Amino acid sequence: MFATLVVAAGLSPAQPPAPLSERWLLQLAPADLPRPPNNLYSQTWFDSYRPRALGGAWERWVQFRPGYLGGPATVSITKLNEVDRVVPGKEPGPVHRSLPLAVHGPLVEFDRKLYTAVSRPFRVGKTPGVTQQLHLGAAVELKDHVWYQAGTRTDADGKTVTVEEWKLEFNDNPRKADAGTVTVRSHRRPLAQRDGEALKLEVRFTAEAANEATRVRIVRLHAPDGAKVSPLPYLQLGNGQGDPDIIWTGGWDRLSFTPASRPGPVRLEPDTPGLVQPPVK
Repeated sequence: MFATLVVAAGLSPAQPPAPLSERWLLQLAPADLPRPPNNLYSQTWFDSYRPRALGGAWERWVQFRPGYLGGPATVSITKLNEVDRVVPGKEPGPVHRSLPLAVHGPLVEFDRKLYTAVSRPFRVGKTPGVTQQLHLGAAVELKDHVWYQAGTRTDADGKTVTVEEWKLEFNDNPRKADAGTVTVRSHRRPLAQRDGEALKLEVRFTAEAANEATRVRIVRLHAPDGAKVSPLPYLQLGNGQGDPDIIWTGGWDRLSFTPASRPGPVRLEPDTPGLVQPPVK
């Protein structure tokens, strides 16, 4: 009997992880978060860095895959030329990683980092047609002139990670009003600690129309005179050129992708186990 119970326990499915908001100890996440971008899983995403000087260039392909039949969700990342400099005559091989993925509404988690994801239409110059850009590290617009953003910032040492949330609740529509009031809420904590710092403050805002330099509408938040608060962020309101809404405070982990026009140097699908076979006699 005992042996039967042990075998049964060993065959029981692993418990699913706790919901993303609970594991990240989020305090400001709305209950009515919108769905994730509808093209999150349907595209292979691409970004690259090509400096003018020789060396340091790289290309990256990313594929998000939802879990199937109780299996875990994953993100597959292939990065080519992930080196500090290019060595003449030596072709670096691609670096391929497959990581666990968690998605809750627009909140996306992988590689111990958290992002708020949005998708925006993007037109390249005079090229006909509109494609989409996927932005990780942007703000989500909710009803009643509310913007929410959650994510991480990683120090230069790559070790210290801070979890940060911002929620801006405007009394006046910042897309139309040039000035008004807004309630600013924030919460931040080191990833390795449960406790953090919270802020709630009603402040004035002023909005600046888009121009050729910024391309976006900038909404600045003004703390009351004498208020002892850290510098407040500003809200960037995106446009039809692909720029997303972003609550800017600097230092956040952010990624932006366009649909890949060519396949990566290695297959993007993560290795998955085959179908279960009967034991060998």
